[in-house]
Amino acid sequence: MGSPEIVAFYADALIKSEHRNREWNKKNLLNVLEANKEKQVREIDASIALAKKYLALLDEPRIYARPVPPHELDQSEECTEMKFVEPEVVNLLYGSTEKGSTFRYLKQRYKKSPEEKFNYRATTSCDYGWQQSKSRIPARDVIKRYIPKNIYL
Repeated sequence: MGSPEIVAFYADALIKSEHRNREWNKKNLLNVLEANKEKQVREIDASIALAKKYLALLDEPRIYARPVPPHELDQSEECTEMKFVEPEVVNLLYGSTEKGSTFRYLKQRYKKSPEEKFNYRATTSCDYGWQQSKSRIPARDVIKRYIPKNIYL
């Protein structure tokens, strides 16, 4: 692939070309088909019906997605096991209309260590990562050094 400027140029050229073709179809398609019908070029009635449906679709107004307002999450004091999630991180999950919002939310949540997410160790398996931030070896290096590469996690 080329430089970003070249890619942007071709993307813009493609959009302009599609727009130009759409405008030409709006103006001339039915006229061309009617002229061919008068010349009895071929059986063209089905093409004219399809062209009318196509032009009706082009004339319909576009429906744009409405922006989603920020989600207010009610976090109760009864849930003492887990600390509150920041509103920006919650908004990644509830405030997005795009695909992959759950992935982005989880990616942000995984950036935090267990002691930043929980008030206390919920299970014994949390003992491994509880104070990993104070360790000399980061967690990813432990996985790379001590777990064989042929084991899939």
